[in-house]
Amino acid sequence: MNFYKRHIGDYIKDAAHLTLLEHGVYARLMDVYYTREAGIPDGQAARLIGARSKDEQQAVQNVLVEFFHLTDGIWLQNRCEREIEEANLQADKNRANGKKGGRPKRIETEQKPTGFSVGSDSDSQKNLSQTPDSRLQTPEEPITTTDVVVVDSVADDPSSPTAKPAKPDCPHQAIVALYHELLPMCPGIRDWTPARAQALRARWNEDPKRQDLGYWRKFFGYVAESDFLTGRSNSVGRKPFHASLDWIVKAENFTKIREGRYHEQVTA
Repeated sequence: MNFYKRHIGDYIKDAAHLTLLEHGVYARLMDVYYTREAGIPDGQAARLIGARSKDEQQAVQNVLVEFFHLTDGIWLQNRCEREIEEANLQADKNRANGKKGGRPKRIETEQKPTGFSVGSDSDSQKNLSQTPDSRLQTPEEPITTTDVVVVDSVADDPSSPTAKPAKPDCPHQAIVALYHELLPMCPGIRDWTPARAQALRARWNEDPKRQDLGYWRKFFGYVAESDFLTGRSNSVGRKPFHASLDWIVKAENFTKIREGRYHEQVTA
């Protein structure tokens, strides 16, 4: 997402007591959260927003503890999750409109001598003291792309030369099926929780190369070659380790797998 709504009233009500440094930290955490469309990995928040000094790192911890909740090693915030989900739903609607050739042209109704459309007089009388409500905008409002950037409606038309290619949605169930197929020795997935879905979606969105099931088939095949990740290593005094999908798609573990950290013989 390159755009998100800032609800100033709600923010001031909940965060007016923060220091200027903490306000800056909170804003940067929001930027990272919405840009990644995923929560903040525990232990990486300071690095992701560039907090280096002791005071800055303490401010990061203060904001995380007060305004986020830690779930499976990921700092999450309910408001951010709702905004991301709404943006994804809007993107789905935009893609559906694009496949249909864009939204239908508005049919003009018979005009009254006053210049208002038939029926608009009564509507105007009822709303003289009201400001526009963004939730009740007419079909003429601009729409958003997958990344929630406001654009003209022509961008909905896939044939338009200026249309931005839509980012494919993460096919969670298909990837889970590949995991079960290629890593049957690893723990099976029963419940696909929001936290698990968020971590997988983050890895999917980080690189266009990963937005293809062929990549994940090859990746899980690579994981299957690791004796350590699949419980085949003979470490003295240690119980064999079997990497779960939750563990695999955590940012730090995912990076280490791709770097080949677990494809060497593990000894005691």
